[in-house]
Amino acid sequence: MKRILPFVAAPVLAAVIFSACGHIFVPARPDDYTLDFWITEEVSYTDFNGYMSEAGWFGASAFYTPDSVVIDEGEGFYTAAGPYVRYICTAWPDYSDGGMFVTTIEIADPEISLYGITCNSSPEQFSQVLTSYGYEIVKERAADGVVWSENCTAAEYGRVTILLTNNGMLCITALVTNREGIVF
Repeated sequence: MKRILPFVAAPVLAAVIFSACGHIFVPARPDDYTLDFWITEEVSYTDFNGYMSEAGWFGASAFYTPDSVVIDEGEGFYTAAGPYVRYICTAWPDYSDGGMFVTTIEIADPEISLYGITCNSSPEQFSQVLTSYGYEIVKERAADGVVWSENCTAAEYGRVTILLTNNGMLCITALVTNREGIVF
């Protein structure tokens, strides 16, 4: 029996390890998060009834929340003129997979808290809080080597990056791959 056990246990262990490697990790929605949608949440156009739909996106759809302070430039184009939240939706986890998922959330409203930080938090506070939640402060995204600007502080956890920009915006973004090389 002792000789059979390793032969049975090894394939089971290998299956568990390989299935865990294929898992796409996205952090759970924070307890203090009060917005309608979280990153990688599957949505539809009807979920955005009452939102301002922004034109000009190829392979994506963008929506400002109804209480966003924006200037309507006409023909579906907007310019932020005060506090706003914008959702950008694409296919996920790869552009060729189809569907509609929230893959970017831009928060430029100091009333909105994420893990206790806001768009007005200092880079030091941002780093301290997010590392306490398991995020890693990074200069480039590990998955594809995108280098973050010197004008922001970036924290990565799984396939999600949160950016705090020097001009007062929190940006939550999920990595979307492009295995088919789709050009937008």
